[in-house]
Amino acid sequence: MTHRRLLPPIDADQRGLTLIEILVAFTILTIAGLGLFSIGSTSTTENTRNIDQIAAAALASAKLEDLRNTSYGALTNVTNQADPNNPLTAGGAGGGIFTRTWTIADTTISGVSTSAKTLSVTVEWTNGGPITMSTMVVNPSQVVSGVTSGFPTASIKSMEQTQ
Repeated sequence: MTHRRLLPPIDADQRGLTLIEILVAFTILTIAGLGLFSIGSTSTTENTRNIDQIAAAALASAKLEDLRNTSYGALTNVTNQADPNNPLTAGGAGGGIFTRTWTIADTTISGVSTSAKTLSVTVEWTNGGPITMSTMVVNPSQVVSGVTSGFPTASIKSMEQTQ
């Protein structure tokens, strides 16, 4: 019985890879793979943080609008008033990761005799925050009709006339 070789004979300069060469190549590929994994993990973490930050800004903006739409006389001074639904979800319902507080304070505007209030809303969340948004509202009964100069950051509410 004759045996035939299926592969041609190996010359001295056609050697295969040694075990050390294979281990070095495997190590380099592992380090490169871990680097890519780290980039993906960091990207996911930053994405989550940005989503939470956007939700916190939306919660702060919604409460600030709510306060701005409250009649001036009903805006009583408070400091760090907590939302009764805390902790909030991104949609404003209870049971989430966000904590919303607000402050209403009397404000003096330099050179203007009109009374004003500063409204500030702060939203904090687990592993992030805080975000604070503020605005100023003036007493509409003390504003001369059509005169809004001197109030570049103020919200001038419509005049409420009583008889």
